[in-house]
Amino acid sequence: KSNSPESDCLSGSMFALIKSHSCFDSSFTRNTGDLPPISLYFGASDPGGITLTVLQILLEEIKVKNFIHVIVGINSNYKEKIAGFAQQFNNVQIHEFVDDLGSIFSIAPIAIGAGGSTIWDRLLFKNHTLVIAITDNQVPLSKNLASIHAVDFIGESSELTSQELLIGIENHIRN
Repeated sequence: KSNSPESDCLSGSMFALIKSHSCFDSSFTRNTGDLPPISLYFGASDPGGITLTVLQILLEEIKVKNFIHVIVGINSNYKEKIAGFAQQFNNVQIHEFVDDLGSIFSIAPIAIGAGGSTIWDRLLFKNHTLVIAITDNQVPLSKNLASIHAVDFIGESSELTSQELLIGIENHIRN
């Protein structure tokens, strides 16, 4: 709780997954072509395989033509399924064991991911961020940031139906 009359809540993270050179190195540039790249990352463990679900919605349902950078978490049990599915498409690149998320966030101005500490990394690069909370503790931060229009909060993965997820992502990707 803040003592400032302009704010009701302070949120933050003690950790960032960005190497300092990503923030200042001019070699990290955004591709601002007609279809901006999308990054997709749901943390190290990707609980419930939400990465594959969202990737399938983007490519099979919405049929985006944007290039998609899929970051597969180091502890994900879905690596092989994601890679197998992505092989069908020429607009998907799988990144495993990424130790510098900034190198991807800096070139993909649209980001879809969880509401954990990586949300700050995405905001640093001014990514248009669609957040799907994958744990209960991500909901307050996601809602707070959505209330000030810093992110678009789609909802909690455990409570979203496939159709709601499709509609939420499509509405925000198209706008």
